[in-house]
Amino acid sequence: MRTGIGHQFDSGPGRIFLWGLKVYQAEYGKNRHIIQATNNILKTFMNLLYDINYHDTDRLEPYAEKGFILLPKHQHLFDIPLEDRLLMDYFGRQGNFIMKSSLPKFLERYYGGIRITRMAEFRAMRRKKELDEIEAAKEQNKAADQHVMDLVASDEIVICHVEGTRSYRQPSRISDATLLYLLSLQKRLERQLTFIPLDIEYGKDLWKGFVRAGTSIDISVGLPIQVPDGGKDLLSEHLRNEIGLLE
Repeated sequence: MRTGIGHQFDSGPGRIFLWGLKVYQAEYGKNRHIIQATNNILKTFMNLLYDINYHDTDRLEPYAEKGFILLPKHQHLFDIPLEDRLLMDYFGRQGNFIMKSSLPKFLERYYGGIRITRMAEFRAMRRKKELDEIEAAKEQNKAADQHVMDLVASDEIVICHVEGTRSYRQPSRISDATLLYLLSLQKRLERQLTFIPLDIEYGKDLWKGFVRAGTSIDISVGLPIQVPDGGKDLLSEHLRNEIGLLE
């Protein structure tokens, strides 16, 4: 368990500072000493802002050099640096997270984001008769799918939030389409993938859209699981057992 100090800093500028350090690392962090230094600064600053506690991280140890699919419940944009810190802290590795196309573009570059267009976005484009945009989005999705396949085949870490819409401190429903897509990856690869649930619990309500300074954040690593290609219901039940507020 690692616990931050929880001083009362303003979390809006704090989040900007965290993004800024991550950008610096991505732009200039080719040297391992720079990577380590910026990670240490990020970790210290996050500990000053928030009371961060990690639980059951020993469950990650067998996968230090292996690929897996990390499946967190998505509550807030701040989930992303927390997930990134977990992987960098314990593995020195960056994950690659599947993101909807409407999220800020810098996440794609600096947090390994893989941009996809979801069905709801396609429906909106069809209503507006944006035919060129639809074709471009289809091509982008094909490229994203191939990129995810290549990452999984290379034993990299892929992060996929398990709901269609994030919900802060409220129950949300697991996306069957997401689970079916992930299971299709292992079917195409012809080998079972390891799925690791991740529960992130925030102890306070938001302040003007930001995670309040001093908020306690509990990050719990769930039990890893492998399921057969047709094991959507088994995977869904396991996620509900390991992650709070999932339906």
